[in-house]
Amino acid sequence: MRVIPLNSENFDEKIINSDTIAVVTFYADWCGPCGDFKPKLYSLADALGKSVLIGKVDVDAEPKLSKRFDVNGVPNTVIFASGKVVHRITGNVPADHLKATILKHLPNDRFVGLHQSPASETKEEKASVLASLVKTLRNGLKSIFSLFRKNK
Repeated sequence: MRVIPLNSENFDEKIINSDTIAVVTFYADWCGPCGDFKPKLYSLADALGKSVLIGKVDVDAEPKLSKRFDVNGVPNTVIFASGKVVHRITGNVPADHLKATILKHLPNDRFVGLHQSPASETKEEKASVLASLVKTLRNGLKSIFSLFRKNK
């Protein structure tokens, strides 16, 4: 399955008016963590097949969509169920964490074979997510500081 480019013209049709689970990542081309996150998104699209609609929104090209969904940092992944926001993940999180979070929102009877049995996160998983978020924050701050230096 491919990742669908979304914009103001097709967003409501593809995501809001849908009765399925949709995963939308808001990103920017200039964002380092977004570039690191991109292969995870495409791999996830391949792994989940047609079970989940996977889309992406360029925040620079679609500022109104970014504002509409309160996107203040990128990458920002929003999970929709039947057109409503059910979960939000900010940062370049590990692929396993992203997939597990999405699978929690899939109905078991409809997606047999994809859904893993529920299990609480281990300390190692939580530490991995935290480390990834810290790395994303650090990279974001580096990008901001480099922009300030260029503008001086």
